[in-house]
Amino acid sequence: DGLDLIKSIIQSSRHLVKPGGFVILEINYNQEDPIISLLLKEKFTYFLFEKDIFEQTRFVIFYIN
Repeated sequence: DGLDLIKSIIQSSRHLVKPGGFVILEINYNQEDPIISLLLKEKFTYFLFEKDIFEQTRFVIFYIN
């Protein structure tokens, strides 16, 4: 599913980014739902998805609290 690296980054992000920071990841257009599940599992509650110039979901941005 191509989520191994993304899962690893999400799981380790609190150790890599100071509280108050953001993580921005480029993702595949069809990964939004599994990434939402990963973020909620890791207790991230502030995140959003942005589209590229072709209106495809391309980025996830989440806040480190």
